[in-house]
Amino acid sequence: MKLVFVLIMMMYAISAEAAMPYNDKMIAAIAKKTNSSKEEVLASLKTGCDSGITIYMRQCSFLHSVAADIKLNAVYQQLLKKLQGTGGVEKLRPAQRAWLAFRNANCAFDASSWEGGTGHSITVSTCETDMAEKRTRELGKYLRCDDNGCPGSN
Repeated sequence: MKLVFVLIMMMYAISAEAAMPYNDKMIAAIAKKTNSSKEEVLASLKTGCDSGITIYMRQCSFLHSVAADIKLNAVYQQLLKKLQGTGGVEKLRPAQRAWLAFRNANCAFDASSWEGGTGHSITVSTCETDMAEKRTRELGKYLRCDDNGCPGSN
């Protein structure tokens, strides 16, 4: 019976490890940004989102939001470098600030039906994650653009 239990636990650990969406570098970046240990981040990401326990789900969804923000900022910084000397930086910065204000307002609206409830912060974090991932893809498209019709290239 003990052997069966050990095998089940090993299978769970392997499946949890395989489902981890982030590499060691990202785990370290999330830990640094949240003043957590890498072990705490890993534990929250591995079990928190699917735990059914609100406090753990809240932490896990927050960490996904932090990861999405880290990725977004990395692509944004790369795009700023690419646009140096083109005049595009002066257009991208206010656009990004406006996007951030929109994201915050939009996610507050999205979560408004949960105001005061246990699902509020989870809904906000999930919204922020989704919107940051979409913005990252959008900025990535600009980053990969290499012809004269690219935004900010003039």
